[in-house]
Amino acid sequence: MSGKRLGIGFIGTGNISSAYLRAMTSHDSMASFPVLNIKGLADMHSEAPAARAAEFGLKSMSIEAVLADPDIQLIVNLTIPRAHVEVGLKCLTVGKHVYSEKPLGINYAEGRSLLDAANKAELRT
Repeated sequence: MSGKRLGIGFIGTGNISSAYLRAMTSHDSMASFPVLNIKGLADMHSEAPAARAAEFGLKSMSIEAVLADPDIQLIVNLTIPRAHVEVGLKCLTVGKHVYSEKPLGINYAEGRSLLDAANKAELRT
């Protein structure tokens, strides 16, 4: 295994993000995630990522900055379910892999469109 760490960014910093961040950043847990490097947190409400970033000692960024950052290869999409596909497609369009909190889409067609876009871009979702 190479020593290169995967740069990840979060879009969506509501309640569930604290559970993810606590698991990924606690000293006991990081031994389980040595390949992750959390580069930034973003949300459509600018105060939300700033507060979460301060809580965990991370960087708050705009959604646009997260999407444009070449050091971020994977987006953890923790937005509300009706925004999953829209956000996921934006991430895939700029060449980022996407992990989405369930559900993938509101219905089968939405979820399928996201999977098709990921396959076409040779990215994971």
